[in-house]
Amino acid sequence: MITAASDLFGYAAAAQQQRQLADSFEHKWLIDLATGHFKPRPREPIWQWADREVWLSEKMSAKAGRYDSSKTPWAREIQDLPRNPDVREAAIMKSSRTGITEGWLNVLRWMPDHWPGNALYAINERNLARQVSKRRIIPGIETNAKTQLTDDPNDKSLSTIALKNMDIIVSGSGSAGPFMEMWYRLIILDELENHIQTQDTTTEQRASSRQTDVDDGLIVKISKPEAAGGIIDLAYIRGTQKRYHVPCPRCERRIILQREGVVYTHCRNNDGAWDLERVVNESYRVCPHCNGRIDEVEKESMVDAGIWIPTALKDRRRPPDGGFVPPEPGVESYHISDWYSLHSRATTGEMIKSWLMMNDIQPTESSKKYFCTNHDGWPWEDTTYKITDDSIDALKAGRTEQREITTAKGEKRVITQTFGVPYRLAYKDGEFRARLPFRPAIITGHADKQLNVIKALIFAWMSNGDRYLIDICRFDDEDTMFDTLAERPYFIEKSYWADPDEDEPMFALSGLIDANYRPSEVYRACLRAHSLHGMHWWPTKGEGETDKSANRKLWRETKDKSDQSDIAVRMFYDHEIKNNFYLTRIQQRGSPRLWLPDDLPSVIYKEWTSESYDEKERAWVHNKAKGPNDYGDCGKSTELFYLERANEIKNLDCQPPRFDNSMVA
Repeated sequence: MITAASDLFGYAAAAQQQRQLADSFEHKWLIDLATGHFKPRPREPIWQWADREVWLSEKMSAKAGRYDSSKTPWAREIQDLPRNPDVREAAIMKSSRTGITEGWLNVLRWMPDHWPGNALYAINERNLARQVSKRRIIPGIETNAKTQLTDDPNDKSLSTIALKNMDIIVSGSGSAGPFMEMWYRLIILDELENHIQTQDTTTEQRASSRQTDVDDGLIVKISKPEAAGGIIDLAYIRGTQKRYHVPCPRCERRIILQREGVVYTHCRNNDGAWDLERVVNESYRVCPHCNGRIDEVEKESMVDAGIWIPTALKDRRRPPDGGFVPPEPGVESYHISDWYSLHSRATTGEMIKSWLMMNDIQPTESSKKYFCTNHDGWPWEDTTYKITDDSIDALKAGRTEQREITTAKGEKRVITQTFGVPYRLAYKDGEFRARLPFRPAIITGHADKQLNVIKALIFAWMSNGDRYLIDICRFDDEDTMFDTLAERPYFIEKSYWADPDEDEPMFALSGLIDANYRPSEVYRACLRAHSLHGMHWWPTKGEGETDKSANRKLWRETKDKSDQSDIAVRMFYDHEIKNNFYLTRIQQRGSPRLWLPDDLPSVIYKEWTSESYDEKERAWVHNKAKGPNDYGDCGKSTELFYLERANEIKNLDCQPPRFDNSMVA
């Protein structure tokens, strides 16, 4: 029988035993272990923790000091992804100076005390992996997670850092062992594009297999790109395709920093050669929304206020051999370039100088590729028989070029020549912007219908067949396009009229619209525009390369019906029409000339460079990774219009731009 006294003594003995257990080494070790595993994750972002806790020594950084996320603000969201339970994969397609790797090393330093779980860091070379471990990972762990370090010196090597609550494995890409030995909460694949592939499967595939049963696992893929369709390019395509948007200091609307939009063409000597010192010091950016000037001193505050925005569905990058790829759930992808860098050697002027050296002054295929992949952060595509940004730039009216001539005495001289008179788009986003510095013979529209959007280019024609791009449009449907264009006036500078008091605008009352997609809708709209507005727009249809009738003639007129009404349809041989537009008109700047405005938007560069000629297949191939090519189809229809109407427009009155000899340097 248990008495009250014996029960009391039993409690006392149990209490004493509990105190002894609490003082034991084993108990303290278990408490430390549990504390490491169950410590609540802080609410603050990882980059804020790093700003406060991470110190970079001389071996870890070019300049010793506390980690400062304001130097690479775009890396803040990226290194905070482990706190987002919905993200299972991250792909960062980057340039050279981005601080992305340092951001993920911050995550490794943060993990032991806040998100313990085995981690793998794999980079392309074994020796490089050992250097990263020695100089950056181990010192960081010793400083920021020292409570999780054991006293066993064997637990800390260049390839394995064994902590109380997790292991960090550092490996070169050629070793398969790290991908077979354990589970990982975090896997970082750095410079993935250049990983050594010695197994039947890729590093990327082996990494995925180690997280099959990890509920909150995260794989991070980081790399400068190589070729289009490479590992990091395809990983980027699968995700959200986020790009870093910064506010314009003038209008506060968001813009992307890239070469397009930088003004530097004024930085030439009297002989037309580039003055690189002026390029560095005088280059500036122009906002695509408000046309306001943006100077280098404003870049830092702009970048600090930047945000990541997913690419719109219509503009998503696509795989080279496939169609549209929607963002995969749980996959975040990012693109960042050196145009955002705050490094003193990556100012806008320095970047333009490098671009000119590699693409204009001493261009080679390898130098062009280097700038594209290492500075722009975009994958490289073969440029053989391919329209480039440079070939489009060469069509801008007012462009100044140098060429070598031989005088009558046999002496060689370099002269500077200006081609055309510069002008601006008449409208931007539907808003009037500028009068035309010429009086056209006729203004025509050229439209392409895709799904629920219609894109159109408006051209002003001279009687000799020269055409000037004066407007770029997007509409929701055909009727909206015709109703808008019927009332959109294109004004001429008054000095080009015979009567100074005359100010009659011109309209795009004639044109061609592609009818391969939903032809009945296009037919109906064309007939409506004719009866309602007196417009003469005609549907077109391209024919394939093997179509016998198309091979006999570049174009032909056929008849079709719409709601019991007859309508004329222009059929054309697509292959040769593309040759005329892309190769003769753009690449070779053939006569009659195609002229482009100073303020040509980036969408034209993007879409006009999305097709290339495959010499082996003798066919034009649309690189869907570049997005749609609708404006390319609009441009090629000008060739069809000229084939049909050249004899008519040569008899029309017009006033070409007046060339000012003072423009020649």
